[in-house]
Amino acid sequence: MLLVDGDLRNPSVHRYLDLPAGPGLVDYLTSGYPIAESLVHPKVWPIGGAPAGQSTTQSGELLSSPLMVDLSGS
Repeated sequence: MLLVDGDLRNPSVHRYLDLPAGPGLVDYLTSGYPIAESLVHPKVWPIGGAPAGQSTTQSGELLSSPLMVDLSGS
């Protein structure tokens, strides 16, 4: 199971799961940072996570971008 923080304006899932803050989904969507390198696998949780990374005011545009469509279709 994988939990992805899609709240790009106010990322917070990383704090709840005690994960590093980034890089994450925003970095993938804005600069092509490999999403696979953003995935973390904490030892105490049965799920992995992908942090949102740094916050952005362009969340709507990024979440509807072709890169996000490609990612969600993978």
